[in-house]
Amino acid sequence: MTNSRPIASLPGWKKGVDHLEAERLLKDQKPGTYLVRKGDLITKNIEELLARENHTAIHCYIITIKEKENAIKELMLVQTEKGWILYDDNPDLTSKSYRVFSTIHKLLTSLKGQAKYPLKK
Repeated sequence: MTNSRPIASLPGWKKGVDHLEAERLLKDQKPGTYLVRKGDLITKNIEELLARENHTAIHCYIITIKEKENAIKELMLVQTEKGWILYDDNPDLTSKSYRVFSTIHKLLTSLKGQAKYPLKK
């Protein structure tokens, strides 16, 4: 897989956090605060489906972002052998509709309008 740094070294990474805990952690944070986590069972199922459909090893992660008025947004980040993709429900990860980023940091930079501040440890 691409990316020389492990996901656990990423600012905002929270190991072992589920959806409800992510919401709780972000509740009192300012809009634009985010955390990155391994997904739940649904994410795991999507990961397996995408790997099978694309004939390649992949890893899926969730970025949970605090928005205005206490709204919470979640996006799926997919790590492939070619780079990082912001998943948009198209199972063909080679589709021209996807922009592939060489690192997760570049993908996160593309989200700066939404994901501005990694949750502090």
